Amino acid sequence: MNKLTCPSCKSADCRFLDDYRYFKSEDRKYLGDMKVYQCQSCSLGFNSPMPDKAALDLYFKIVYRQSNRPHFKKDPRKAEILLWQKAQYAYMSQFCDFDKLQSIADYGAGYGMLLREIKLHHPDIKMSAYDPDVQSLEYLKSFDIETYDLFKCLDSAESKNKYDLIIASGSIMYDSNPHCFFDFANKNLSEKGKVFLEVPNHVFSDDSYTKRPYDGPVMFYFSIDSLKKLVDVNNLELEHITTASTELDDALQYRLNQYNAFNQKEESFIAKIMKGFKSKLKMMIPKRIKKAIKALLYDEDLDIAKKLAPFEYGGKRWTIRCIITRNLKSE
Repeated sequence: MNKLTCPSCKSADCRFLDDYRYFKSEDRKYLGDMKVYQCQSCSLGFNSPMPDKAALDLYFKIVYRQSNRPHFKKDPRKAEILLWQKAQYAYMSQFCDFDKLQSIADYGAGYGMLLREIKLHHPDIKMSAYDPDVQSLEYLKSFDIETYDLFKCLDSAESKNKYDLIIASGSIMYDSNPHCFFDFANKNLSEKGKVFLEVPNHVFSDDSYTKRPYDGPVMFYFSIDSLKKLVDVNNLELEHITTASTELDDALQYRLNQYNAFNQKEESFIAKIMKGFKSKLKMMIPKRIKKAIKALLYDEDLDIAKKLAPFEYGGKRWTIRCIITRNLKSE
């Protein structure tokens, strides 16, 4: 048996954390039987055994955006840009002069909500989206966004594009290798370009991690320490890094609500009647009232007092938000 080593720093000093928690039991067929470990040298959390790139490609093409999954949207064109994306744009604007940018790439773009937010303010910037999901890419073409199959591009040795800004929001933790994104950035970032990166924040020093309802399909678990080391080992440089968004305890509750909503048992007869009644009631509400309600709320699972959480920084929060540049001193 091969000795377990960290996929980032190759240290053999790794401790077992927990069994992997699948979002749905059928995910095991694609992802395999995994356990979660943490490297004691660089602090990165990771799964083992890790599914290969082909298995992950299949999972994201077939499973990830199924109608019984959180990331499914029946009509993405009608999806509203959330305060989350507006907060991300505001953060980036402190470090990037968007009026001088010519091109932006989104790594793991999904439905491209962050690209759409930027496009509202800067419609002339050339935008490209990289994602494994074919339907998402087709949808993004309608917004005049160039699209690329992410996994095919990761296999390409030569880069055809150079971008002034590369963004990756909640995507690099799904890679099969912790260096995938940083290799992509090194190949595709212009000389003075910048990277905006946001990932979930994992705190292993207390019991908050054990409270999580699910892992899937996350492959890597980042902390500020492990992210700093990854940036450094990939010959890049941090311009700024901070925790951001919802407080961690609230985020865990949100994820639990989400998990329960998508894994609930068959509804009772009474529950179905009540659901139908609520649906008809919603149809009776004028559209302008619905729009006002949606504008007020950040997410129906978080109360109104927390709706501005995406703009909050510091402390024990849901995500890590950072700006990365090339390490020009070493070039």
